[in-house]
Amino acid sequence: MQCRPFRCKCGNCSVDLLTNAKETRCCQEIEGCTSTLKEDRVLQTVGETPCCIVHHPGFEAVCLNVWSLSASASMFITWQEKKYTSSGSQER
Repeated sequence: MQCRPFRCKCGNCSVDLLTNAKETRCCQEIEGCTSTLKEDRVLQTVGETPCCIVHHPGFEAVCLNVWSLSASASMFITWQEKKYTSSGSQER
C-alpha cells in the first residue's frame, strides 16, 4: 500500500501523535463518519451538521471514555489481525 500525503478535510486533524502512516485518514474520508454526522438525532442535538466527528454528541462517551474503550477493545482487531490489549499509558 502506497502512503498518500495527509489531507485534512474537516479542519480538526492532527498528525502529531500518529506512529503509523496508514492511520492518516480524516473523518471526512470515512463513509460511516460522514453519514453519522448527518443523522437526524445529531442535527436535533447539535443544531447543524458537525464538520468533524469529534463534534458528534456521542464521541466523547464512546471514543474517549476509558471504561467504554476497555469494554469494547476485545471485539476489535488491528490491521495485523491481532486483538487489542491494554498496554502503556492510558493517557496516550
